[in-house]
Amino acid sequence: MKEKELKPFSTKKKKKVVMLPAIKSYVYQPNRVTNAVYDYSLIQERLFNAVIYYLQDAIKLSLKGESYTQLALFREFEQQQFIKIKIPLKEISIPQHYDQIKQSIKQLASVVIEIPYNDEITKEKRVIYKGLLSADVPQEASRTTHIEIEIDKRVAKLLIEIEQNKTGQPINYTRFVYEIAQNATNKYTSRIYKLICSWRKKGGFTISLG
Repeated sequence: MKEKELKPFSTKKKKKVVMLPAIKSYVYQPNRVTNAVYDYSLIQERLFNAVIYYLQDAIKLSLKGESYTQLALFREFEQQQFIKIKIPLKEISIPQHYDQIKQSIKQLASVVIEIPYNDEITKEKRVIYKGLLSADVPQEASRTTHIEIEIDKRVAKLLIEIEQNKTGQPINYTRFVYEIAQNATNKYTSRIYKLICSWRKKGGFTISLG
């Protein structure tokens, strides 16, 4: 990913200068992801954002209603039940925080999600309980370190596929700027930013703090 360049922006009310990224990488994700209930740390949130970022080729094909399973990411692991994504450490944090990063990844790998599905043969409604991801990381870190993330293809499907309306237009998805989400310094900022993006054209929403 390119080094981030910032440009100043003055807010109207308080005239406070906010530095916004000059390079903008727009990221799309299903609203089932945007609206999911979870409590990640800041590092875990950045890692999850990066996973979505590296699934963009597949997500953008889904936006068009096209198949994404022919992408190299899926063909490479055609005989496996998972796909593998390499994420540069520098997109998550710095090597000096690597012990904290490893602990955060370990905790994230223990998260279990619920995947409802219909059995293709019996048509029975069933549920899969599956880990969100698994990770392969080096013991020591450097600026060139990559984190290898494995995701079950059924989990990837939930992260990738965008709903279509009756006319074939994509619906119920969120578009946000990757650099803004990753530059957040509070674990809630990134999530609230993405929620704001999802409601941008709908008028507004409320969040309970209780």
